[in-house]
Amino acid sequence: QNSNEEIPQVVRYLREISIQIHVRSNKPERIFTPWLELEYQERLLENILESGSDLNEARVRFSVEYYMNPKVFWRTMDVSFFVFLAISILAWGSKMRRWRAERYLDGSGLQNGLTLDFCINAFVIYAR
Repeated sequence: QNSNEEIPQVVRYLREISIQIHVRSNKPERIFTPWLELEYQERLLENILESGSDLNEARVRFSVEYYMNPKVFWRTMDVSFFVFLAISILAWGSKMRRWRAERYLDGSGLQNGLTLDFCINAFVIYAR
């Protein structure tokens, strides 16, 4: 060992690493610059070198935080739900029209609008 070199008395090590990623709300396919956060801790060399010391091992914590504004997602889900609802109502109406045409060709089975029998049969047919 060179006589000009000194042995460090303190050891600095990385204690925690955290990465934060935020998605742009106007362009979900792009992200802001990721933020890297580092936290250091120091220990005295004499404490690390002691036999049986718990200080000769270090725990390092690593975490990643990903954030996206959920407004766009929920807006898309709302629109999708109402489109599905509209399609379901149209499909139900179409099935009911076909069923009614097969069942009551002359319309004599319907008296002043919907009867209980008609509504029950309509529900059973739609449930198929």
